[in-house]
Amino acid sequence: MLFKSITNYLFLGGSMRNKTVKKSLIKFAVFVGLFLASATFAHHGDAGRYEDATTVLMGTVVTLQFINPHSKLIVDVINANDESVRWQAEFSNPGRMNSEFGWTRDILKPGEKVTLTGRVRKGGAPLMNLTEKAQVVMTESGKQIYQTENFVAASAAVTP
Repeated sequence: MLFKSITNYLFLGGSMRNKTVKKSLIKFAVFVGLFLASATFAHHGDAGRYEDATTVLMGTVVTLQFINPHSKLIVDVINANDESVRWQAEFSNPGRMNSEFGWTRDILKPGEKVTLTGRVRKGGAPLMNLTEKAQVVMTESGKQIYQTENFVAASAAVTP
């Protein structure tokens, strides 16, 4: 009904005096405006939450959460005090990880050793961003299984 009213007005020379057409056009314009506004604010950048320099972490896979909107790799990393620290590394969504990098939910298994290069969260929280300037390598084989287009190698491994 709404589409027919708008089509009639735009293409068949309908009159704006018709209250139904006016109301339909106003409702449609409001809907489109709200839809576009919500899409604009739906995604967020990292807004300076992560360090600019990359850091290297070596750890043991706990689990890969292959979920929307961002996949997460949970890794246990041994710090300078010989304590295990649980890190969370965030990737893109599963669809993109599969189409661009061939990943599936089974690519990493608990207990496997990985070397992550990415940007860590400012303030010391054990969080790493792997959506840009990042790489994942299987530690034991040296096989690279993920690398972003703008990967930047870190100068040295950092113990958290």
